[in-house]
Amino acid sequence: MAAEANLRKEALQRRLDARQNLADNAVAALAHGRRTADRLYQQLSDLEDDLADTHPKVFQGQYGNWAARDADQLAHHQNNTQANCDRCQAATAATHATANLTLTA
Repeated sequence: MAAEANLRKEALQRRLDARQNLADNAVAALAHGRRTADRLYQQLSDLEDDLADTHPKVFQGQYGNWAARDADQLAHHQNNTQANCDRCQAATAATHATANLTLTA
């Protein structure tokens, strides 16, 4: 009985780990403008739907944490992408230059 419970617990943990890995990959793909983002988010949605059906208490307990973590990850990726992207830096500089001209005119 205990061995069976441990197996179920391990299987659930593998699915939760897979969800986190899939979410990290989907967020990174979205932040970097990759075409795979749609497919990854669909897989993530399917996995979360399955977790909600099979483990509703675990899902309800984790959903808010997942949303917050995913949003933080997306912001982190976007900030790093913008900071390391020549086009983003040029656009930011142009925006600042335009704003300065508007303010002084």
